[in-house]
Amino acid sequence: SRENKFKQRAAAYAEQEQKAAGKSKSVSWLRVVVFVAGAVTAWLFFRDGNTSAGIISIVGFYILFILVMRWHSRLDYRYKQLQLLSKLNLQEIDRLQGKLHTFDGGNSFKDDQHPYTSDLDIFGPDSLFQLMNRSVTSIGKLRLAQWFRQAAATPEVLRRQEAVAELA
Repeated sequence: SRENKFKQRAAAYAEQEQKAAGKSKSVSWLRVVVFVAGAVTAWLFFRDGNTSAGIISIVGFYILFILVMRWHSRLDYRYKQLQLLSKLNLQEIDRLQGKLHTFDGGNSFKDDQHPYTSDLDIFGPDSLFQLMNRSVTSIGKLRLAQWFRQAAATPEVLRRQEAVAELA
C-alpha cells in the first residue's frame, strides 16, 4: 500500500539521517582539532622565534580549516535534506490517515462572499486546501489558493493535467 511505501521511505531516511548526524558531529570535532592544532603549532613556532614557519603553519592550517569547514557544510546540508525527506514522508502518512489538523488550512484565504469556496470546504479545517497543500513558501500557498478560487480555462486544465501525468 501507499502508506507502507511512505513508512519504508521515512524509516530509510531516518536511518540515513542518523548516520549523517554522526558523521557531521565527527567532522565538527575535526574542525575544532584543526583549529586548536593550528593555533598551538603557530604559537610554538613563534615562541621559538621561527616566524616564517609560524606564518606558513597559520596559512596551511587556515586552508585545512576552510576545507574541513566546507566538508562539514556539505554534510550538514545532506543531514538537513534527509531530515526533511523523513518529515515529508511522515506527513504523507498523516495525510493518508486523514490527520490534517497539523497542516495549514489556508484560513487566511477564507471568503464567505465567494460563490463556492465556503460551501465546498475549500479552505479551513479538514479542507481541500489542507489536504492538497504541499507548498513551503507564501507564494506557493497563494498560487494554490488562487487556483482553488478561480476556475481555469479548459486549455489550462489540460496543460496542468499533462504536467501532473508527466510528474507521475
